[in-house]
Amino acid sequence: MGMALGNKAMVLQALASDFFGYTHLLYLESISLFELALTQRDISKAAKNIFLEELGHLRQIVSSHKDSKLIPEILPPGVEPKNRFQEFLCNFSFEHNLFLSPNSLLSAELSKFPGDPLFITSMYDEGEYAGKFERYISFLNEIKQDYIMARFFLVQSQIPSEIIDSIDEGVTLFYTLDYALYSSYVQLVKMALKQTIMVLDKIAFFIYDYCRLSKPSPTRVTFTGLWLKLDDGKIRDDLGEFKNPYLFALFTLARDLSKNGDWNYLQQFRNAITHRFLVIHSEDFIGDYNPDIPRHDIDDFINKRE
Repeated sequence: MGMALGNKAMVLQALASDFFGYTHLLYLESISLFELALTQRDISKAAKNIFLEELGHLRQIVSSHKDSKLIPEILPPGVEPKNRFQEFLCNFSFEHNLFLSPNSLLSAELSKFPGDPLFITSMYDEGEYAGKFERYISFLNEIKQDYIMARFFLVQSQIPSEIIDSIDEGVTLFYTLDYALYSSYVQLVKMALKQTIMVLDKIAFFIYDYCRLSKPSPTRVTFTGLWLKLDDGKIRDDLGEFKNPYLFALFTLARDLSKNGDWNYLQQFRNAITHRFLVIHSEDFIGDYNPDIPRHDIDDFINKRE
């Protein structure tokens, strides 16, 4: 546990300078994590020395900026729930870290910031064309809106609604003796997954366009296909030249979703939902017919880990 705490502190310390408006807050969180890590018995002497050195460095930084606000006034205020659904959305998003905010990286109490303030804080511009900033802000806004809809689909699938209930009224389904689940709530869960993978594909196109890549062709860019080769564990040369740790983090995520990755089942779920069929069941009753149709128990579909 000590190594995990210390490693998280190291990561937050490295991220702090890139998160405008949250730098001081991330430094304070790193200090707390280093202090907690040093109380654990499972850290090596070498790691302990590194943690102590970084802790001392952080304390000097924070001490020299005592008047810094934890969250500057320039940041937008968080959401104040105005109805039952919005309150549920906030609580559900807190529990599962679904808000696009650096606060989601922090401790349980500090992570409870109800909003999505994540934005671009800096951009390199060599003056090639005047609309570069507007172009990528448009991309980011589209990505955020698509993500927010994915989150909405997931949240709405978890809370009863008279409006959602009314969608299924008058819909006649046939031969449901295989315990298949059909309702708008089930479809919302499916749509949440489909929409989430779509968000990753758009992030891939953002990278493709911003980094001026030429392969694959623009119409064939996907999150797993952007990197060309995933199995060798090496990021493609033209992206590696940027020496950007965030690109490598996305590359690692793409590997997890790829054919041999630990999370490939999510990609397979999405592909079946989008292009073929995926049937959800209330229990493990599949039957002997049509084994080629993907079928999953509802708990397995939602909570599957491998």
